[in-house]
Amino acid sequence: MSGTKAILHKCRWVIPILSLVLACAFPTTSNPVPEQNEHICYKEPSPNTQVLEKNGDLYVMKPSNETSGTYKKAAVASSSVQCADIGTKILKKGGSAVDAAIATLLCDGVVSLQSMGIGGGFLMTIWDAKEKKAHFLNAREYAPAAAHETIFTIANEDESVNGGKAIAVPGEIAGYWEAHQKFGKLKWAELFDDAIKICEKGSYVSGYSANNVQKVKKDLENSAQNFTKPLKDILTKPNNNNEFVDIGDRIIRQKLAETLRMIRDGGKDVFYNGKIADDLVSDIKQAGGIIEKKDFQDYTVEWKTPVSTTIKGKTLYSASTPGSGAVLAFILNVLEDSISTATNKSVMYQRITETLKWGYAEKNYIGDFIERDEYNNRTSKEECKVEPCHVKDLKNKGYYFVKRNNEIWDKDCLVSVTLKKLLSKEYANEIRTKIEDSKTYNDYKHYGVDSAGSIDEGTSHTSVYAEDGSAVSVTSTVNHGYGSKVLSKKTGIILNNEMNDYNYPGIDSFFGKPSEFNFVRKGSKLRPLSSMLPTIILNEDQTARLVIGSAGGPKIISGVVEVIINNLILGDDIRTSVDKQRINPNFWSMSLQIEPSFDPEVKTYLESIGHKTTIWLNMLNTVAAISVNKDSVTASGDFRRQAGTCGF
Repeated sequence: MSGTKAILHKCRWVIPILSLVLACAFPTTSNPVPEQNEHICYKEPSPNTQVLEKNGDLYVMKPSNETSGTYKKAAVASSSVQCADIGTKILKKGGSAVDAAIATLLCDGVVSLQSMGIGGGFLMTIWDAKEKKAHFLNAREYAPAAAHETIFTIANEDESVNGGKAIAVPGEIAGYWEAHQKFGKLKWAELFDDAIKICEKGSYVSGYSANNVQKVKKDLENSAQNFTKPLKDILTKPNNNNEFVDIGDRIIRQKLAETLRMIRDGGKDVFYNGKIADDLVSDIKQAGGIIEKKDFQDYTVEWKTPVSTTIKGKTLYSASTPGSGAVLAFILNVLEDSISTATNKSVMYQRITETLKWGYAEKNYIGDFIERDEYNNRTSKEECKVEPCHVKDLKNKGYYFVKRNNEIWDKDCLVSVTLKKLLSKEYANEIRTKIEDSKTYNDYKHYGVDSAGSIDEGTSHTSVYAEDGSAVSVTSTVNHGYGSKVLSKKTGIILNNEMNDYNYPGIDSFFGKPSEFNFVRKGSKLRPLSSMLPTIILNEDQTARLVIGSAGGPKIISGVVEVIINNLILGDDIRTSVDKQRINPNFWSMSLQIEPSFDPEVKTYLESIGHKTTIWLNMLNTVAAISVNKDSVTASGDFRRQAGTCGF
């Protein structure tokens, strides 16, 4: 052995030991290599991260690889990758699907402040993999006790949109609390800290967020109402109250951070029966509202049996009323055997469009209702007829009635019967025979409509799939963009304008009288009807296959329908299913809204058979979905709102 080799041979154990000593003495400053299962989804954006084209004052959203991801065990799809990251962190700590959903929503209430927050409410569908059972939680807002069905008229209709009178009793925190009590694993306080940090540091203004600021900018600039000033203050730059925030800026919400800390430490009671309730009532009244502290104290959430049907051998669970899960089930039942038999893509979209129109028509005949055992076996509308001599006695017992053709009908019974009909495969078959491949109708009466439902807006959706196989699909809202435009100065909470989601006698919609099934019932705690339909679809072996929901007001339904068809029937992967250009029949104007890059050949065909098309430059709807595959979990947010996913 040569001299050099001999020295190296003798030192072969010294060199590694010396390296270890040096590493300990002089640690590296570079980032450690992540563990294989470590999730790293969100990175703080630099000022120049987002370079987006503009169409007028609004940024244009385009498909992006950053809105989807494939994981091994669990995933969260949300309105922002930052919030999806927070939800995933909760799952990694051993939190339940519900824990992750709550933490994600708390974040979203800060980041997506135009769409949701703790001043609003939500609908949540839960799949408990351990118990093999689906649950539905209704934490939607409802009218204060002083409200009544004629609180708004033509003369003061705008008060149902902006200001204190538009505010319904928020259900968000009560819903989080109730869901956590039943399904939470981590401590309540552990779910709040990340959202609080974002409030204090400031939520980053994305292109989508900047677009929402632009949409409300003129209203805030021109408003003569004092109640809009606190909202304007947080949406303008700190050093210049006349310049609104734009992409790359931050929105700091110190007061909301303080409120979240109080809820973190004090639970639900501090919101509904403590200082926060006192502060909210004070600010709401100052903005012209009628909510009292007792409305907060009396607020209750509601556990209900979710809507259920089957599609291609799989079981679908979705939102009961006041959600629109029954409408979704009806539409999919009609389309289940229509897609594969369509002779071409144009005919397929004609069938989808017509079925959506039938579904939107049916939505006008449902609403939140009082469920009674006597309705269980009633399947015909005729069984809901009431003799005049019984009306007074039934009215004293809390029954409500509608008059049609000089006949009196039990309103809640009619809703119950309609819901059963919508879940009937036989009724779906009947409607399928009425749909023509080469003809549409621009008269709403063809679809059986004589009243107009509410036109809800806004919303944000989160889908969660946990490692144990449990899942949560939850849609939350403050209704219109930034709700009532009332930001409580004492709490930092943006408050909903959910009173606008009810219908009111004498205030007609585009095509008819208001729906009697969606009137305010004084003191009833019935919620306004919503298009929200958080949905979970299971395989035949009762394992989760698809967790899905959407934002987009009345266009939620079409978005979820089209993505389910793309993924479950046509076999597209979930990202392709979400990214595909979509359509939506606007039942109120009898026009067909089409996204800009939608197939021109299909568009031409639909126009040739009578559809009046409109190119929809703004987003129609934004879907958040998780597809559970054999060896992976794939999640997709929607590029239309720069959404994101995370998982491990």
